Amino acid sequence: MGRTGLRVTKLGMGASRTMEPAVIKAALDSGINFFDTAPNYGLGTGEERLGKALKSKDRSKIVINTKFDAIWTYICKPKQENYWRK
Repeated sequence: MGRTGLRVTKLGMGASRTMEPAVIKAALDSGINFFDTAPNYGLGTGEERLGKALKSKDRSKIVINTKFDAIWTYICKPKQENYWRK
């Protein structure tokens, strides 16, 4: 990945459907080290669930890609005052 020396597998796991620890473990055991997630995956729990599944793993060899979706974030927190100005 660029000049970092970090190696990313050609095949990654999209964590939009499941972040079950057993599935994450199977991906890691098969050599996958790239996981794609977003705050809106899993109805807002995608990043947290992936993080919990990877908590005890060697994170120095794992790459997580996430995204930012202003619309989703705004819908999830519509009552927060001055949300867009922070």
